[in-house]
Amino acid sequence: DREYQVALEEGGRIRFLGGEPAHGEAYRVRYRAPLILRGHGQNLVGRKDLGEYGEVDHRDMSLTLPRRVRVGGAWEENPAYYAGYPDRFVVLDAGVKVHQVLYRGEEEALLYAYVYRVLSCVGMETDYSTTAYTLGEDFRLEGGRVMWAPGRGPRMGRPYGITYLAAPEFYVFRELPQVRGQGGHELPRRLHLRLWELFPRPGAAFGR
Repeated sequence: DREYQVALEEGGRIRFLGGEPAHGEAYRVRYRAPLILRGHGQNLVGRKDLGEYGEVDHRDMSLTLPRRVRVGGAWEENPAYYAGYPDRFVVLDAGVKVHQVLYRGEEEALLYAYVYRVLSCVGMETDYSTTAYTLGEDFRLEGGRVMWAPGRGPRMGRPYGITYLAAPEFYVFRELPQVRGQGGHELPRRLHLRLWELFPRPGAAFGR
């Protein structure tokens, strides 16, 4: 079987990169996805505070999750009901424009792995000249990382900027301290989420 490189676009559609099957020819798509669920997101807020080392950006929201969900007409346990720090949620019905500066040969990981579309990828040389690179020709995305084709891309250690549209991700910042029950029944649970790029880890601003 011949393999093709594809990109995931908004709405779950796939786009072939480079070669593609003939019109009308059948093909199989293999993919692995995390658990998909529905929740009620609300109170999305963004604010900036002054911290000890300068400006601090907060982007939070609350997520309400039911104990049981209806799947194909039958009620099942919600796999995300007991989510806690630092579990992550990917918002599939939203998009965010992201710009990152990466260095060839240094991890080259995107901050958000669920990429709908790459808008641009530009490298800079020591003489300040720039070179544009194309997804599918010069590089591909694999597991949220930039993978360069042989002989393509900037030299090792050189910076390049990549701008892309992706599904935003949030992590569980805290579980709200409240009892969610009535008449012996567990009511929906509420979580406090924060944008993933604000997760406190070394190299967070570089997608690590």
